Amino acid sequence: MAACVSVLAQGIPTSMVEQAIKLGSDGKSFDLVLRPSDFVITIRGPIARIARAARDARMEFRPFTIGDVTAEMTSEVVTFTALPAAPAVSSHGVEMTPLAAGIVLVARGGRDPSRGVKPLRSDRIPIDWGSVSSIKLSGQGVIAYFTRDMFPARQFDVLITLEASGEPPRRASVTSVDSFRIR
Repeated sequence: MAACVSVLAQGIPTSMVEQAIKLGSDGKSFDLVLRPSDFVITIRGPIARIARAARDARMEFRPFTIGDVTAEMTSEVVTFTALPAAPAVSSHGVEMTPLAAGIVLVARGGRDPSRGVKPLRSDRIPIDWGSVSSIKLSGQGVIAYFTRDMFPARQFDVLITLEASGEPPRRASVTSVDSFRIR
């Protein structure tokens, strides 16, 4: 855990922070979004996190300056956030996405999550969609923290491991072009 804390504390240079604020204030987004079946994966490096915060502030008519940037935003880590699709209600009942348990990175085509690259840290994200016909609809996503040097290759797969036993992990591929776009 100490290694994770020290990596999270290291940040990008001030000039890059200022550039990310300007780009975000201009409406630019650097999120890399992947959609494997029933999850949405958003990948963000420090530039994307700062630009997203500046963009969100602009949309809410709030100023966003370098003083609003947190140490976690400037951290050199790359976050992989997997959020489940909303439940689907049909005449057959409610279809729910399985609960996400974790994220691992594997070389392209790798099948075994136990042989994948584990994150520095991983946190579960509870999701609550409310209720339908007295049934509480909730799910679970996950956010995982990696550094670029942990990526297994220029092209790799992101596996979302699930809490449900017997369920195969959900897979999304990061191409070499995608890898270059992670900022």
